Amino acid sequence: MDSYKNKTVEKGGFRKFFNELFDIKSNTVYVFFMACCCIIHAIFLTVFAILNIYPMMFFNMVSVGLYAILCIRAKKAESIPPIMPIIGEIAFHGVAATIFTGWNSGFMLYVICIVPLVFYWPTVKRNYATAFAFIFTFIFLATKLYCCFFQPIQSDIQINVSQMLYLFNSMFSFFMLTYFSILFKKIIDNKQQMLNEQNNELRKIAGIDPLTGLMNRRSMYEQLHESEKLRSNGSIYSITICDIDNFKRVNDTYGHGCGDDVLKKVAEVISTEAEKSSGVCRWGGEEFLILFNDTGTEKAAEITENIRRSIEEADFSFESGAPDITMTFGVAGTESFPELGLDLLIAKADERLYNGKKSGKNCVVSR
Repeated sequence: MDSYKNKTVEKGGFRKFFNELFDIKSNTVYVFFMACCCIIHAIFLTVFAILNIYPMMFFNMVSVGLYAILCIRAKKAESIPPIMPIIGEIAFHGVAATIFTGWNSGFMLYVICIVPLVFYWPTVKRNYATAFAFIFTFIFLATKLYCCFFQPIQSDIQINVSQMLYLFNSMFSFFMLTYFSILFKKIIDNKQQMLNEQNNELRKIAGIDPLTGLMNRRSMYEQLHESEKLRSNGSIYSITICDIDNFKRVNDTYGHGCGDDVLKKVAEVISTEAEKSSGVCRWGGEEFLILFNDTGTEKAAEITENIRRSIEEADFSFESGAPDITMTFGVAGTESFPELGLDLLIAKADERLYNGKKSGKNCVVSR
């Protein structure tokens, strides 16, 4: 059992480490890159020692120490390693190794790897990265031109050794290019996700009434149009339009601050009582609209009556006063008026609301 638990932990730890390698927010990316550079320079140190190229051997000894320090620093301090020592070392090593071993050894491929590296490194500004890209292009071409006119210093390297060096260098270069390409893709995906979330948040904010937290007229119209589209499949819906009675008097008597409190309290009561409805919105001013999908006029009128009663019985006591609040409601549904389109149905509900106002207010009119 203990052995199984240990294997599970190790598997989970490896999976976590693997995920962090491609997590653009993780410092593991930089630690991994420094560790790779340290290992590959250790390999080069051995290769150059075998080939008796002592200047490059000593150079790689220094490089191993440099990347070991940067790796430890990045791991402990959780900070991004400086880029200048890295790109300087890679560029100088590529040129020097090529001068010693020749163009066909493939060491200049690492100079190509620097280009995506500087664009990825977050501490490098885009203008500087572009300038570095031109500099590395010049270094690459200048080294190639040099090799066209001069033989490598270590001219006795066998062809198969040179080919093995090229194979190793090209494989590791493609590995690094692929790794940073994946990271770039992750950055793009992350930015796109953030953009989508921001757009969704903006759409949400644009569709919400800031005072009551209900949908506004714009977002409610979107839902109404969706309900209207479903009528062709036999679906029905009903609409309730309601208005706070004598709201102007509330503002004049208790102040607009109290009026805002009344609107928020009314929105809360309506949302609670109409929780099974398809949407509640602040239609405008002190008017509210409730959409009931898959609900006939009679059922909508019953729910609306419960809302009216709850508003009448609610406690509207605020610091600025305690007004008596009632509301008048007009209800109309597609079941009763199948010939009416959306706008005419809204007009019919509004007409019934107006009739309720004329007949004494604080009532629900559904006929």
